Amino acid sequence: MLSYILRVYGNKRDGNATKEIQIQSKKYRNIKLFGVQIHDMFGTHHTKMMFLRYDCGLRVVIHSANLIARDWD
Repeated sequence: MLSYILRVYGNKRDGNATKEIQIQSKKYRNIKLFGVQIHDMFGTHHTKMMFLRYDCGLRVVIHSANLIARDWD
């Protein structure tokens, strides 16, 4: 069974970044993109969520920190 990553993205101010995301994602058939219009880049809460599948069950992880070291330290 193939697992999928759904990436919700958007930045109407930077069309080049959007095109780059689309180009990079085409390499992987398990990445699905969903573009949105973000009106206020600095006042938008964006939750991160993961579904981790194990042989014995499923773990749902919801967090607000980015997946970069400085946000976890």
